[in-house]
Amino acid sequence: MFGPKTAALGPKTAAFRPKPIAFGPETIAFGPKTAVFGPKTAAFGPKIAVFSPKTTVPKTAMFGPKTAAMGPKTAVFGPKTATFGTKTAVFGPKITVFSPKITVFSPKIATFGPKTATFGPKIATFGPQIATFGPQNRHI
Repeated sequence: MFGPKTAALGPKTAAFRPKPIAFGPETIAFGPKTAVFGPKTAAFGPKIAVFSPKTTVPKTAMFGPKTAAMGPKTAVFGPKTATFGTKTAVFGPKITVFSPKITVFSPKIATFGPKTATFGPKIATFGPQIATFGPQNRHI
């Protein structure tokens, strides 16, 4: 070699050796690793348990004074019809408000029709056909 040995020009012996494996507190080769790409956010915080009742049970099934569903909303099966509920079906014509662009069809305004459960093949509130039970003679 020519010239004095300095840190920049001297031989680099540590680059050709494999790095020693150490298990001390200075190294984190096999220990827990922290995020180095940004600050800690809520994604790195404590996780919610998988079997927590607040995450697995829907709010309607949790019973309490604020979540208990009382009244006709508890036993509704199938599509929302007015057969067994408090809301009635509307079998009437549309109510037209006298305005060139507005046509209102509101169940709160036009609650015509039966308010009890009715069964039959034909139900016409505003016509001659009414649900009949029993044998029908159409030739009379």
